[in-house]
Amino acid sequence: SLYLVLLRKWDMHPAPWEGLFVLLGLGTMILLPGFIAQEVKSADALDYSWPVWGSIAFIGIGMGALYLHLISFGTGRIGATRASLFAYAVPLFVTMESILFLGSALQTYQALGALLVVGGVFMVAWFRTREPHPSEVHH
Repeated sequence: SLYLVLLRKWDMHPAPWEGLFVLLGLGTMILLPGFIAQEVKSADALDYSWPVWGSIAFIGIGMGALYLHLISFGTGRIGATRASLFAYAVPLFVTMESILFLGSALQTYQALGALLVVGGVFMVAWFRTREPHPSEVHH
């Protein structure tokens, strides 16, 4: 959020890969000192099971880098308003992945939430009034 505010304030327009690099770099700089401090205090530093390492890689690569890159790419293609609608779909993807890969069972509240999210995104996308492009405005 801070990154997006600063981009707007400074009127900057980085390429998608540049923005991704900055976000990942800032996130690493913020989180790494705490991670190192925790591991130094731990008796068995970095001694995690393979499912934990897999989860870390999945979250970091799949839900972190790939998601940010796709949102940035999509913003350039379809505009910020439409691309931002896909951010609401992230919980749906997490739920589907937990069902497929972790064997979780779909709960009633998750199904209801999914219907509300999909319905809300559909209504915003379908019923949104498009503002005319500046070239279409005649004075």
